[in-house]
Amino acid sequence: MKIYPWRIENNKIRPFVGTSFNAVNFQYEKGVLLSRTILPIHGGFTFNKGLNLIELNFSYAHKNEFEYYFSTTTSKKINIHKLWFNLSYKYMIETTLGAEKGLKNGSTKRITESLFEKGKLNGLTIAAGPSSTNFTSRSSFIDEAYPFLDNHKFANIFPEFGLGYYWHNLDFQANISYRNIKTELTAFNYVLSSSRRAITLEAFKFINDYHGFCFFAGPAISYETLNSKLNFGNTTLSKGIYTGIKPGIIFGWDIRPNRIQTFILRTNLRYFPNLDVKMSNSKTVSLDNLEFNFIQLVFYPGRIQNK
Repeated sequence: MKIYPWRIENNKIRPFVGTSFNAVNFQYEKGVLLSRTILPIHGGFTFNKGLNLIELNFSYAHKNEFEYYFSTTTSKKINIHKLWFNLSYKYMIETTLGAEKGLKNGSTKRITESLFEKGKLNGLTIAAGPSSTNFTSRSSFIDEAYPFLDNHKFANIFPEFGLGYYWHNLDFQANISYRNIKTELTAFNYVLSSSRRAITLEAFKFINDYHGFCFFAGPAISYETLNSKLNFGNTTLSKGIYTGIKPGIIFGWDIRPNRIQTFILRTNLRYFPNLDVKMSNSKTVSLDNLEFNFIQLVFYPGRIQNK
């Protein structure tokens, strides 16, 4: 996220401040791959020339110290650099400019009203896109017996699929989504593998429309299948499974230049607490997480005939 006190303009240099989610990864020999998220502070300058942006960015990490196990019993503090900078080039790709003319001359509004009266803006939605997760809770199973394994922090990138129905007048969406999430911790011949399969019913209302940036939020309920297993070499030391219903929330935003598009772009974020797997020793592995869907393509097949 970058905030510009003065808007970017052609042939002008503009300052900015901001922050970001940065992943920090560290691994020593056969130890665990330590993963952490930091929120550095950014500041710098952007120069704009046509569709070209050149940026000079300075970053400061106020939290730069972490505990790391160099053996199953010995840990030490490690540090990352507090300060760094980068020079970057960006090319702007405009995908919504074609909608500008219709919005200005009123033709988009007339078409929208006509299609709405005919009931052609309600309908089926099909969605797919890449996602990842940030795990939010610690596991008593790990902390008490295997602290050198660290805790689950991130999952690998996985596909997300959705099938739903949209009501235009209410600006409301109901959806069924499917995700299969897997993560693994390995250190000193120990392997803790965990997985989550989720089939989620979610419903959300669009709250605003700020120049085509549309925020939404709503409840979700999910049928969950959670698995965790700890191996030492080929020997299974402990395992657990959970199946059942869990509540959560969904929020995010659509990028829609108008409300008659056949395709739009969506970003989903979901939060599910209390995703615990009880292991053989009665301690739990927590799979609580914040899902982050980077970008999802949403297709309205019923609108093809409107073109």
